[in-house]
Amino acid sequence: MNWHSPIPIPIPIPPLKGLAVVALCWGLALAQAATLKVIAADRLEIRNENGEELVILTGNPVLMERDEEKIEALRVVYNRAQKRLQLMGKVRYQDKEKRVLEAEELELDTSDNSLEAIEVKVRSGDFDLTGPYCQRVAGQILLQQGFVTSCLRCGQAVPDYGFRAKEVLLLPGDRLIAREVWVVVRGQPVLYLPVIGLFLSERRPRVDLGTDVEGFFFNADLPYVNEFGIGYTLLRYTEARGWGFGFDHYGLGAAYSRYQFLYLPPAPGDPLKRPLFQWSLEYRLQQEEYKYEYKIERKDTDPGRYGITSIDVNLSRDAAGDPDFKFRLKTFLDGYAWDTPYNTDQVLPEFSLLFNEGLRLGGFSVRGAVTAGYYVDRLNQDNRSARRLDTNGDGYIGTGRLYVQHAENYTATPWEGASFSFNNFFEGWYYTTRNPPPAGATEGELERLIRWDTSASFTQRLAPFSLSLNFANRSVEGESPLAREARVNTLSRTLGSTVSVQQGWFSSSATLNYNFVDRRFDPFALNLELNPSPVNFGLTYRRDINAGYPSPQNDITHLDLSARFGLNLSPFRFSANGSYIWASGTQVLDRYGDLNLALEYTLPSGTARLTHQRDLNNGQAKFVRFNFSWLEGPDSYLVDENFNFNGVASRTYALDGFVQGKWGPHTLKLEHRILFPDQYVGEAEDKDEGKADLTLSYDYAATLRAILRTTLIRGLGFDNPQLSLGTGLAEPGREARLEVVFGLPDYDQPYFYLSRLSLLGALEILPGPKAPGEFGLSLQGGLRLERINSGPQVGNFSVGLNQFGPTLVYMGQENERLIFGLYYTQAFTWRDSSGNPLILKPLFVLIYDRCCWAMRLTIDTQAQKASLAFLLGGEAADFLFDRTGIRWPWDK
Repeated sequence: MNWHSPIPIPIPIPPLKGLAVVALCWGLALAQAATLKVIAADRLEIRNENGEELVILTGNPVLMERDEEKIEALRVVYNRAQKRLQLMGKVRYQDKEKRVLEAEELELDTSDNSLEAIEVKVRSGDFDLTGPYCQRVAGQILLQQGFVTSCLRCGQAVPDYGFRAKEVLLLPGDRLIAREVWVVVRGQPVLYLPVIGLFLSERRPRVDLGTDVEGFFFNADLPYVNEFGIGYTLLRYTEARGWGFGFDHYGLGAAYSRYQFLYLPPAPGDPLKRPLFQWSLEYRLQQEEYKYEYKIERKDTDPGRYGITSIDVNLSRDAAGDPDFKFRLKTFLDGYAWDTPYNTDQVLPEFSLLFNEGLRLGGFSVRGAVTAGYYVDRLNQDNRSARRLDTNGDGYIGTGRLYVQHAENYTATPWEGASFSFNNFFEGWYYTTRNPPPAGATEGELERLIRWDTSASFTQRLAPFSLSLNFANRSVEGESPLAREARVNTLSRTLGSTVSVQQGWFSSSATLNYNFVDRRFDPFALNLELNPSPVNFGLTYRRDINAGYPSPQNDITHLDLSARFGLNLSPFRFSANGSYIWASGTQVLDRYGDLNLALEYTLPSGTARLTHQRDLNNGQAKFVRFNFSWLEGPDSYLVDENFNFNGVASRTYALDGFVQGKWGPHTLKLEHRILFPDQYVGEAEDKDEGKADLTLSYDYAATLRAILRTTLIRGLGFDNPQLSLGTGLAEPGREARLEVVFGLPDYDQPYFYLSRLSLLGALEILPGPKAPGEFGLSLQGGLRLERINSGPQVGNFSVGLNQFGPTLVYMGQENERLIFGLYYTQAFTWRDSSGNPLILKPLFVLIYDRCCWAMRLTIDTQAQKASLAFLLGGEAADFLFDRTGIRWPWDK
């Protein structure tokens, strides 16, 4: 086939399952950018026009992905020479910022990610932007003659409000700047502004006013735009404090920069009359090789942090070649770094050089890192010098530290069948603190902590034989004054050899190691294994070959024989395993390992399994367990019973398990734990060691549940039986859970009583309104009624309400809603014997919601405060339902 033919070559293909591979074969993988993946298409054509190769895809629609971007269009043309992607017909493009562009035509330059589109609609956050033409450069979308509103998704024929601008700039992070703006209300221009700024996904303009414990308050977050960036002006006023002010500013450009400041007058009752400041400076810039970060912050509102300013600076280089570099400074200003730390570590500062790629020469490689710094951190309480330096008694000390790390690896194949490997890893921490001086000395040596691991292995294979020579050295020496680097001193160094052979169902190995630290041989080990199916035998032989009689805890000779047997005669399966230990030089109490027996019967619809474990040393059984499962259509049956003999010391035995049956939506389950005393039969009738904990439960489709729990004591009867009934409702838009617990008569009390009642969720009394003129009514929150079982109020009930009450909703035209809520959050007793009248103090909430804007009026009679709030943006009413109070802009 002539790929340079000017004649179009259509290639019909099925709905794209393998076209991603075909497209990659045609070179749609971009060397300098992300790979373009084709997910679905109907037809592929290859054309050559004016010496440029074009790849044309058509579909209904064509689906593509590029890094984190998603692309849809009826027709896609890719110019390989210009690296341009042209999309036509019902174009839908989602970028990495999750912004969606819908257009008739869109052209994307894959070399620099710039794009142009006509008749475009942009969805960003809760706002929609429309215009005849837009372009994107460096992640910024510029829309000419654009219109911005959050009301289009509300079904409004005429948006309540919007902004018509000559130029709209949409920045990463859903920040928007519009210039030469007309504010449009119900289709009519009412106000001209030279420039406005909006945050589409974070906080909207917000105004709150009302009364609380500090009297009348007023809060406002008002957006602004200037040549340095965009942000909010913060105004705060309370009758008891006076005026507070601040700003929350975002810089423009490739770097993320945010600058916050808030001043509040002294809090009422503060004897020192201290004003409160909260400010922070934050900057982040990620370049191709370098990354810069810093944050300086002060929060007078945190307990114990008044006047304290923290700083955290990071600079790093992560490039293709070595070395990489890191710098960090984390501390406090105002002289606080050298005073008592605020329960946190400090870095004053730290420098690192990292050789991640290292040096490679054939089979040899070396990597390393060096870090130096001064640290304030928690001390190692086991270190005497660290405890002596803790003069403040706060558990923190300061020390300089040098950290060195290097790793070497070498692998080689000297000749056929031979292999050699060498690995070395070293890391050391060296401190400016000193060990306690020896007697008569005035100054101890500098402290250090090192870890050094070295291993080498040589293996020669001559089938079926294999010979291996191994060397291993591991040492952890010294001690750290810092808790995070505390280690246990260890030292081991061994040289060993292993010979192995494997032939069919026979295999064996022999190992001998010499420990240079203890200056003695480790026990010689010989392993034999036979696998003539269905039997498996294993033999392990160990012998102490050191001169002289071994210590009492070691064996001269140790023999461990294990046997496993498995037989599979479908539908039956049987297995057994056990072991035997023989040793000389010491007394072995348990020569036999546990005997394990298992018998399983399998059918297409179920399985039955019986297992047994027995201690052969004392002849006692440990447990017998029976499992049964059966599944047929929607029905199933499960049985799990375990008779446990492990209570020999206490002379008691236990039967644990459950029996369960499920028939469609119905589930019935009996759980039990029955304790049997030793020699139970023939005991006196008043003996009460035997008892049973029983639970009988019934479930219906996860919406209705009944549970009966009790304890049956031999000779007495039932103890503390309880019946709980629960029902639940889980549907879109409504959810509720009701639980009622009753106490039943037992051997100690003969009456029936209500123990607890709880209701939680939201239950629709009238369905939510779907059309104009309809009402909806719901009951939501939490209600808990619990019986008092002790004290002078025994038999009475405590009542708890948690945001409990009704919500009434009325729907008008164009998703307009009027929401009224009455909620109670209180705790009291049902019958108050003190004679004090019960006064319920509700929270009133009134919300007028126009979908893209809303107002909220709240009156809290318990806290004696009221507030009025106004908010722009989609789902505004849901945001206003957050009744946790006024939050500062940077509080999450």
